[in-house]
Amino acid sequence: MPPKTRPDAVASPPSSKLFLNDYLPYNMVVSASAISQQIARIYSDRFGLTLPQWRLIINLGSRGPMAQLQIVEHSALDKIAVSRAAAALRARGFVTMEFGRSDKRFRLLELTPTGRTIYREGATLALEIEQLLVSTANISDPLSLREQLIQLQKAARALEEF
Repeated sequence: MPPKTRPDAVASPPSSKLFLNDYLPYNMVVSASAISQQIARIYSDRFGLTLPQWRLIINLGSRGPMAQLQIVEHSALDKIAVSRAAAALRARGFVTMEFGRSDKRFRLLELTPTGRTIYREGATLALEIEQLLVSTANISDPLSLREQLIQLQKAARALEEF
C-alpha cells in the first residue's frame, strides 16, 4: 500500500530523492544543536551553569528584574525549565526571588551582586564565542544572518497550519 499523502500536497516526481544532508531544516537543526551543546559545555565548565540557568541570567542581566513568566516569553524556555533554573540560581546565591503578596505563584527575580558578576563575565564570553563562530564560519554579514534567522523563526509559525 503506498504511503498516504495530504490531498493538497505537491506531488513529487518519483525520481526525486531527498538527501538529509541537502535538506536546509535538517542542517539548521544539526548546526544549532552542535553549537548549543558546545556552549552548554563551556558554561558548565566555566560557571557550573546549565543553558536554562544561563538564559535566565542573560535576561535578568540585560533587562533587569523580571517575573518568571516574562522570562518564559523572552528565553524560549517553558515554565518548568525557568522555575527549576530560578530555584537552582537562588540556591547558589545568584538571584533573589520575591513572591507576590496576593498570588504566591508570582515570582519576581533579580540578580544578586554575585549574579551580576557572572552575567558580566558570561556576556563577555558569549560575545567571544559569537565572534569565533562568525569568523570560523566565514560569515561576512552577521547582522544579515541574524535578520534571516529571525525571519525563519517567524516563518516556522506558518508550519502550524501545514
